[in-house]
Amino acid sequence: LAEKLERQIELALKIAAVDADQVVSSVINTHLLPDIIGNMTAYSSQGFRCKKCERKYRRFPLEGHCLSCGGDLQSTVSKKSVQKYLQLSLSLCERFHVDPYIKDRMSLLAAELKTLFPPDDESQTELTAFVS
Repeated sequence: LAEKLERQIELALKIAAVDADQVVSSVINTHLLPDIIGNMTAYSSQGFRCKKCERKYRRFPLEGHCLSCGGDLQSTVSKKSVQKYLQLSLSLCERFHVDPYIKDRMSLLAAELKTLFPPDDESQTELTAFVS
């Protein structure tokens, strides 16, 4: 998608009758933004499936493994699928003069994804840290 989008932008820059900023705004607003939002929604309501017997679960079982065969469980939506267009969208917002609404929406989505997927080096804060 990144290559196809770059070629589309190159073409928009060459054609005098086309506003490249408007093309980028349109692509972000109609394709990238809905994809990221849809993948976030799918991730937050995802199911789990067994790697061995393919049994599906709506919620992760408390036992931590498949209740039928004892196999490992795998989530149906991955972190990468949610974040795949985020960097592309953010870089396009920086390179081109896109609509401020779209730029703000992308920055809010980036912040939301940062809370959904905290960096691996951050450790979880214990509750005792909030007690004074």
